[in-house]
Amino acid sequence: MVAELALGITAVTGAALGIVLYKNASQSSFLYANARIISRAVLDHDACLKLAECDSLPELVAKLNNTDSQEFLRTINKKSLLEFSMAVEQGFIQSIQNTKNLSPKKFQPVFDAYDKIYEGRILKTFFRSRFSNTHLDKSLVEPIGSINPVLLTRLHQTKTLADVQLVLHNTEYEKIFDQKISSIEEFDLALEETVMKGIDESLSGLRVADRDHIAGIFAKRKLIKNILMLLKCKIRKQKEIQKKVQLDSPLKEKAINAKTMEEFVNAFESTELEQPLQNALAKYNKTDNFYSFEQELHRWFLTSVSKEDLSHPIGPYPLVSYLTKKRMEFRNLLIIAKGITAQLDKKELKEMVI
Repeated sequence: MVAELALGITAVTGAALGIVLYKNASQSSFLYANARIISRAVLDHDACLKLAECDSLPELVAKLNNTDSQEFLRTINKKSLLEFSMAVEQGFIQSIQNTKNLSPKKFQPVFDAYDKIYEGRILKTFFRSRFSNTHLDKSLVEPIGSINPVLLTRLHQTKTLADVQLVLHNTEYEKIFDQKISSIEEFDLALEETVMKGIDESLSGLRVADRDHIAGIFAKRKLIKNILMLLKCKIRKQKEIQKKVQLDSPLKEKAINAKTMEEFVNAFESTELEQPLQNALAKYNKTDNFYSFEQELHRWFLTSVSKEDLSHPIGPYPLVSYLTKKRMEFRNLLIIAKGITAQLDKKELKEMVI
């Protein structure tokens, strides 16, 4: 009996040890990438506050030496906000590519997910241009993922939304046009649904430790976008479009039926979004600026990702955390550049930093 018990304990211990060794081996394949990203600077909140003290765009460009954007900033017109924005975005995309090159092949699905996000940005740019019948500069968009150079060239040749629909035929994005779209908001919702489906499909092939935590980051991104869409539609009194937003049903109904902004925010009482939404509402009531909600929700997102860093010091999680911070760095640089160009008061500009 004792011998059988001992054998049972040995078997259980062996199985547990096997799981630990498997997990450690899985994470060890990320050690090189983990070490490299630690050495790469991310402009955090405090660093961005210092950049907000710049008096001009050329001064801001000069202070971005030794960043991922430096090679793209060298050749631009230092006084052009448009060229600055493009260079910084190219720098962020380059940081994704660099991280991809450092990572094991089994982590490819995560980068496929990031590709989907940028594919969505490209299609949104074309839709807005064709919807409003405005010119789109070819230099504003670069090929990425399934939006390859050939497809991008064909999109540039379009003049109407019908042309865009024809170009996207036989792609994963053709179903966007299965439903009637009569506004930018309806297109954004249909596009985001397709993008998230692509992200979910990409992440379903992910076989690494921390998979659920990584999927959770993308899920929070979706949650923020949906709440912001609900808010925009509420302000614009587009209740029918609100109903199309994908969100947890009880919360969605409360939010849609809210008669005031206070009631909308209270719909998220006792959830992790309660405090950031309350903070945003307090600012919104003073400024009547929708950006208050964008800022507070993105701050919550960044904080929720960062607080897991100590629990996941090695493996795949630090890579996604790093890219999330780089994305916020990109957002902050655009905010700062626009503020400097508009000659905003420095105190006001600093308050806008995420």
